[in-house]
Amino acid sequence: MNQPIVSDYLTQIFAKHYKLPPEKAAEEAKRFLEITQLYGMELIMGDWREQPKKKDSWRLLMEEAAEREPWLASELN
Repeated sequence: MNQPIVSDYLTQIFAKHYKLPPEKAAEEAKRFLEITQLYGMELIMGDWREQPKKKDSWRLLMEEAAEREPWLASELN
């Protein structure tokens, strides 16, 4: 059983990106979910925008090496 919010998101995606009318987009969303269930796949939803990377000690070391010794920075990567 799929959550209604997932069906709604897929319907919106099909309507927006494939220019389908709402009824047809809902049918295609249902069909898509049936295919994922048939093959045992999972739909993972998340925020795919680029997140700023936290600077840990290793990243700080690489940045400092790149400033002082550019040839060493590629070896650290």
